[in-house]
Amino acid sequence: MHSPLKDPRTRYPGQSLSEQISDISLDQSAEILMPALVWLIAMLEWLRYSIPAKPSPWLWTFMALIATWFCVRRIRTMAKRKKNLRKGMVGEQILGKYLEEQLMPDKYHILHDLIGKNGEKTFNIDHVIVGPTGIFSVETKNWTNPDGTHHQIYYDGKQILVDGRHPDKDPLTQGIAGGKWVSDILETLTGKHFFVQPIVVFLGSYTTKNPGNAPAWVLNEQAVPSFIRHNFSELSHDDVGLVTAQLKKYSEDCDKKAGAGYCAEAAT
Repeated sequence: MHSPLKDPRTRYPGQSLSEQISDISLDQSAEILMPALVWLIAMLEWLRYSIPAKPSPWLWTFMALIATWFCVRRIRTMAKRKKNLRKGMVGEQILGKYLEEQLMPDKYHILHDLIGKNGEKTFNIDHVIVGPTGIFSVETKNWTNPDGTHHQIYYDGKQILVDGRHPDKDPLTQGIAGGKWVSDILETLTGKHFFVQPIVVFLGSYTTKNPGNAPAWVLNEQAVPSFIRHNFSELSHDDVGLVTAQLKKYSEDCDKKAGAGYCAEAAT
């Protein structure tokens, strides 16, 4: 698929999830080797069964069954993880392309998949938007019900409810933390403090109206461009260029110098 990005040096939407999917595929291949080896030994033992020796086909068959059972369980877990990652990756790609189409003609710059660290754990900011009305960090959620229908999202400025229930992982906390991290890293890179507006996007879902004092915006993808264009903040042309250039350089260094190990620690 042709990349929609105008600058091939920057990361593409969903790149972190794509890399995780590749890693899981390699792990699945490695898992298959163990039972395959044990089955090979079991077959060799059965072949020796007809010669005057003391083969142990029953022992090795039992070991092969146990190895296969563990392997199947792990591969099924990995397959489920890959499915969820792929769904998230597709969501990031859809939203990334949509944001580019809607906002880049209005002189907004969009960076994808900005990587950071929190101790030994790495994380990513799905999208960062920089333009005349400010800086925005975007957390993407491509959630649907098992039957494929979209969720009803309720937001009162303090909590997010998905179909009336609290989600297992709080996307509001995640989105706010992402915005703070982008603000902190920009202060480190530029020596200037910039406010970063966090946005949590639920693709295709119905979202309630955001309260005026909400710490983050909770929207579906259709509402994002309008909210950004009509934001009350203002960012000078020079600051737009400074922020964009520093974030691009940071992303390139993060990729080229030492991978995620180079990327900045999350602020505490």
